[in-house]
Amino acid sequence: MTNKTCVCSLVFTLVLLFAIWGNLFADDLTVSWNANTENDLAGYKVYFGTNSRNYDHTVDVGTDTIYTVTDLTPGFEYFFAVTAYDTAGNESSFSEEVSYFLAIPDTIPPTLISANLVTANQLRINFSEKIDQTTATNILNYQINNGIIVTSAVLDTNGQTVTLTTSSHGVGNYILTVNNITDQADPANVIAPNSQIEYSYTESTPFEITEIQVVDTSHIIVIFSRNLDIVSAEEIDNYDIIPSIPILEANLDVDEHSVHLFTGTHDAGQYALVVSNIQDQSQPPQTIDPRTTMIYQMPDLV
Repeated sequence: MTNKTCVCSLVFTLVLLFAIWGNLFADDLTVSWNANTENDLAGYKVYFGTNSRNYDHTVDVGTDTIYTVTDLTPGFEYFFAVTAYDTAGNESSFSEEVSYFLAIPDTIPPTLISANLVTANQLRINFSEKIDQTTATNILNYQINNGIIVTSAVLDTNGQTVTLTTSSHGVGNYILTVNNITDQADPANVIAPNSQIEYSYTESTPFEITEIQVVDTSHIIVIFSRNLDIVSAEEIDNYDIIPSIPILEANLDVDEHSVHLFTGTHDAGQYALVVSNIQDQSQPPQTIDPRTTMIYQMPDLV
């Protein structure tokens, strides 16, 4: 047989095999090709390296048509070619070249970067990398202290941001605890158990009476700027009407920021409602300024 000019029908298949022994950051690549059909075929040589058509390594594999290169270093692109040689020692030219970029394995779990309230009922969380949608949208993977309840979790199209819908936050500091969130690696990396991040909510609206609505001569509705603590809101001793009108009952409305005051009978005229010791739903709660006052008019309803 004279010098071969090519190896006929060389077809390559590359398979990445994770090395489960030795260096954690070493990988194996397997290269295979179709057999040459010439009668005087003696074997094949596999050439490989990190530069195209300039190979650092050569291995004589005999008549095998598959070879596994071991302990390669991730982070490089490896190039492969095969030659055939005959019984007289003549060697063909290189086959077509194939290459494979050996990615560095992702062994780093996701972490929490930030948590910020968009509104009193929406918390936006940012993770260090793209995360798995199934774990990201499972509300059981999120817990917030101070009695805040998570009702939904939506993963943004960027793959790293989750928006939680929650029960209403009051002014104060909070801790978000996250579990079971995984990234998109294969195999997936899991966030550290009980990962936590602190955030706070600062109520920009002053704590005050915003309006008094007259229902009738013995019923007024006092509307506050914040959601109220029910115990302090329904304590009649926290309200005083001048000139003196007795407070008989105080009921917090379902909207949680309006109080229905049932009183003695008003005559037509001007009155001052004085409020003290009312607390909001912040954690810890904030108390309205002592003797917060609003003037209201009682029309002649007779």
